[in-house]
Amino acid sequence: GPLTAGAVAQLRQVLPNRTAQEIKATIMNAANPEVYNLPKAHPQAVLAPISAIGAGLVDVDKAAKLPVAAWVEETAFNTKQAALSFGLQSMTQKTTLKKTVTLKNFSTAAKTYNLRIKDRFAEDTATGALAWTIPASVTVQPGQTTTFDVSVTVDPAKLPAFGLQNTTPTAQKDAALTKVEYDGALVFDDPSVSGDYD
Repeated sequence: GPLTAGAVAQLRQVLPNRTAQEIKATIMNAANPEVYNLPKAHPQAVLAPISAIGAGLVDVDKAAKLPVAAWVEETAFNTKQAALSFGLQSMTQKTTLKKTVTLKNFSTAAKTYNLRIKDRFAEDTATGALAWTIPASVTVQPGQTTTFDVSVTVDPAKLPAFGLQNTTPTAQKDAALTKVEYDGALVFDDPSVSGDYD
């Protein structure tokens, strides 16, 4: 929408050497996924389902300062996507899915990040349905690109039943989506910076 278009225009001015795809990745990487279905102070506010919010709230200031950008290349579709998405999957036995993440450093100093997975919903973690395999950390040299694999093993026996239908009433869709979508983030923690989602 207009907010994202404005963010892109600002970042193209501040980061003129990044391509359109790199700007998109930067915006998505810097987004805050803590988005609620109502104002956060509202007593009935809950985290919105990922399919309703995309990468999260745009943070232009954070994006402008981000020295790196990460994305997944889908060679089958000739695309580069900043979302680490495994899409809608149908399986009857334990299955391992893999993506290769590209990390590009636009700065003049080497960057090291500690990696972790952060689920948005405690209920997702509690099922034990997903087992992630990621490197403990990644280092990318100045002006360079590096890649690493991210794998997730899914145990369908631990997944909730898919109860979402096209006829699900609008008022119940958020809860239905939250139940069947497993969403979170591959977090790059910069050990030299405090805070979450560095």
